[in-house]
Amino acid sequence: MSQVSLFNKRHIQKIIHHEKHTFYFAGIASCLWLQEKQETPAQQEPTTQVMPDTMPPHPIHGRWYLTRYLRPWSPTYNFSNNQIIWEFQNNHIILVDVNEGTDVPPWMPQNSTGEYAYSIDVENQVHFGNIAYYPFFAGDSLRLFVYNQNDGPEFTFYRAE
Repeated sequence: MSQVSLFNKRHIQKIIHHEKHTFYFAGIASCLWLQEKQETPAQQEPTTQVMPDTMPPHPIHGRWYLTRYLRPWSPTYNFSNNQIIWEFQNNHIILVDVNEGTDVPPWMPQNSTGEYAYSIDVENQVHFGNIAYYPFFAGDSLRLFVYNQNDGPEFTFYRAE
């Protein structure tokens, strides 16, 4: 047998040997994938949290006097008690009551009397007006602020009840 044909035979044997291992690996990988595919639906947790019609008790629930509104690079607005009252209800509604004649900035979310939607996520952030706010409670005071205070507004409240 010549050197060339012996080389070709060994080369072909290596290729067949390699393809056999590749075939076995592909078969094992397919079996594992099918097993995982069959087990996944029963074990999979839901990825979205369904919010109930009413939320469990949260410290934000209740009536609050808005005492200050601050937005970066804008004047600070200070309010006296009873000028603006926000009532966070456990049904995802904020009832806002703005006394007539109160000077409210037009860019402030919830700047007029009415009902507004809000939610509280699993990280305890309060969402309204397309912004997520972090609540900070200190006694009867509440501060709602954006994580990076230079990027968003801040509200300060005093508990009305």
